[in-house]
Amino acid sequence: MTEFTYMYPTKKIEGISIAEGVSFFQFDIEYDLLFKELSTVELAIFSHFIDLFEEQHEDFFTTLNDQKKFEALVKNFAVLYKKSSISQQQDLLAKVTQFYSKIKSSELTFELSNFFDYSTYKYLQSSYFFTFEGYEQELVPFTKERLLKDKIVFQQNEETYTISPQSLMVIRVLEFRLKMRLDPLKLNCKYNEDFQDYPHIQLLLALLTNETTFVKIFMKNTAPLTSMLESVILYSQLRRFLFDISGSLEDKDFELIIENQRSITSNKFIHVLYLCYTEHLKSNAKKDKTTIQTLKKKNDENNVKLEKQKEKFNEQKTKLNELKEQLKESKQSATTTIVKDIHLEDSVKKLTAERDQLLIQIQSLTSESERKVFARDAQIDHLKNENSQLQRKLQPLLKAAAIPKVETVTDWLEIGHKIIQNVSDEDEANIKQFFEMFLIACDEKNAKRPKSELPTNLFGYCTITSNGHYLNLPNGDKHKIIAIPENIYLGEGQFVQVTKDYEFVQVYNNFFDESPIDHNIRFFCTVKFSDGKPHVNVNGILEQVTHDQNITLIDGQIISVTSQLELVRFYKQKRMTLDYFDESMKLKGHTPYFIQKLVANGAIVENVFTNEEKYIVFEQNEDGLYENSLVTAIENRMIRTFRNPLFYKLSKYYKHTQFATIYEIDGDCFAKKANREIVIIKNISDSYEPQVDDVIIIDEHHSFLDVIDNKQISEEETLEQRLARRPVQKSQTVFTYSTPKDLTPILIVGNIALSENYKQQLGRNGYDVTTVDGFGPIAKIKQNAKDKDFIVVCLERLSHGNMYAIKDEFPENKVIYAERDGVTQIKMKLLELSMSNSH
Repeated sequence: MTEFTYMYPTKKIEGISIAEGVSFFQFDIEYDLLFKELSTVELAIFSHFIDLFEEQHEDFFTTLNDQKKFEALVKNFAVLYKKSSISQQQDLLAKVTQFYSKIKSSELTFELSNFFDYSTYKYLQSSYFFTFEGYEQELVPFTKERLLKDKIVFQQNEETYTISPQSLMVIRVLEFRLKMRLDPLKLNCKYNEDFQDYPHIQLLLALLTNETTFVKIFMKNTAPLTSMLESVILYSQLRRFLFDISGSLEDKDFELIIENQRSITSNKFIHVLYLCYTEHLKSNAKKDKTTIQTLKKKNDENNVKLEKQKEKFNEQKTKLNELKEQLKESKQSATTTIVKDIHLEDSVKKLTAERDQLLIQIQSLTSESERKVFARDAQIDHLKNENSQLQRKLQPLLKAAAIPKVETVTDWLEIGHKIIQNVSDEDEANIKQFFEMFLIACDEKNAKRPKSELPTNLFGYCTITSNGHYLNLPNGDKHKIIAIPENIYLGEGQFVQVTKDYEFVQVYNNFFDESPIDHNIRFFCTVKFSDGKPHVNVNGILEQVTHDQNITLIDGQIISVTSQLELVRFYKQKRMTLDYFDESMKLKGHTPYFIQKLVANGAIVENVFTNEEKYIVFEQNEDGLYENSLVTAIENRMIRTFRNPLFYKLSKYYKHTQFATIYEIDGDCFAKKANREIVIIKNISDSYEPQVDDVIIIDEHHSFLDVIDNKQISEEETLEQRLARRPVQKSQTVFTYSTPKDLTPILIVGNIALSENYKQQLGRNGYDVTTVDGFGPIAKIKQNAKDKDFIVVCLERLSHGNMYAIKDEFPENKVIYAERDGVTQIKMKLLELSMSNSH
């Protein structure tokens, strides 16, 4: 392998005639067209070296003067600009063109050719690289002394040369571009054996003289200007190589061979120049033709627009003529109007004269009217005098027949006391009825209006947190409920009524459950029937509810409605157990105790929350203390009693429930437990009709608690249906109920909102029902209780004062106590009374 050999330039360059040089340098190259033929990566490399040159950075020379550094830079830029935008390419093109506009194209091509005459090159086999002699030994590569009129000054072979940075950058970029284009063609070249000792010359001759490679390099390309500069570089390099070896050999035959090759390549060079330049001119001619066609097309479009403008002008001209005609007509009309105005002035003068005449008549009538008024006033004064005289004569007569005035209640009572001494029986009855009505009116006047009837009350459902009980309204607002009575517990989701200040008013057995249509809810309310149609109370006003006719609403039922009072949904009641109220009890600090047995003054109890058993002597309240009931207390002070044992035994806190299957019904009800023990079931609910094979729940004492699946009887079942479903036993009398012709009058003291429902349901069973509010005045209850066979008292809808008054005023056999205000509960109480009376 041949090592690197440094070759130095000669002082005299031959091989190109003056004619050749002049003909070449007369070509005018437009830089914007030249650089459009380059790729974005190549433009970016130019831009990079422009920045380095303007900054006088040392990398400008070190990179351009070192083949490896330059090739490494090209590879990096190929990666960086692999994906570039059109705008980015246009910016680079503008920057490079602007920088190259500082030098003429003829000067650029001249410097390209001369560079290879005075520069140093080194080669290894067919690879070579032209550079500056001894450049790498310089300590300060880029100084002010190196620049002369924007050109680079350097010493080469003890002589001074200059080259523009534009030419130096073009040489390096196009050299690399040529290398990329020529390397694939090396394998197909036919090498001249005369130059086998000079592989770098052998390669260039093979590429430039071979017809196939020549066509691929210069004939078939789309970059004619770039090809022109590339041909200058190739030819200048070959010329330098041939010159160097011709001056160092003494072989005359080889000198002739060199001269022959120089002549051939020179002709090829001139041919390439004109070929590429001709291709460039043809390309521009095509562009000019396209431009002419575009301009012609635009001219045609402008002609069309001009014709349209002419048409518009003619239209405007026609309109102008029409306006002139209208102006003439307007002038004629104005003349006519002036004539009319003259006639109008005459009419005004006539009307003015008539008005003056009317004013004279009005003045005459006014004077006449004033005379008549004066005469009438005189007549009135005369009548007043006569009336005064008559009044003076009448006074003595009035005193003689004076009747006492009734100005105070005391005066009225004195007169009435004399009158009632001799009254008839009929008058006496009327007076008694009047005073009873008077007492009721006084009670109603003085009684405080129940909170439940206030129109500003709010209705929602309860949620419980560690901070208290909260009312949830349909709009999403939450407010803490205050003034909850000590013995009232609220469940999660239970409906509650409060005042506008969020004071507790009333709680219901209905519970809220979420659904996808809850966003339509505007109000929660209770149904009130009026004229047979469902209504709701909205801000103290009864409004009718719109609903699907397939849905039956019940008086007192809790529903939700939209802002247009359309039914959204209704809410069912739930069986009350401890599970619903345990959190409320814990929040209040109350402890629930199950009364197992009453002993002496106290009771053996079980703490439901902890299952702890102990003996407590309670401070009892009016609820009383009963075995098998649940009591809430603070220490030993009783708060409330839940008498129904199911309240506790159907909750999760009761741990002694058992399942059993009804085995036989023969007078008593027998059931088989899970351990196959057969026991008698006690305390079976009247609402449940036992059937063989029913699965039921019992407590540890074999008392009935509940039935599994669908064997439960609805509370809304009628008495007739319930009696018909009872089994007929030999030892029992079966009572059937028929509606009597004469209705039995009864009074229900309880929920006035259910009065219509009471009348409808109980009327079918032979009762004429009157309903009064359990929280109303006692006088009204006493008034309505007259001529009633029975009084049904709903304990959950009764004030304490009225309860004690009823016990004092009415005999026990006339009063029936019901725990709840439901129709079914009252029916059962009336049935029990009817059955006991029949025995």
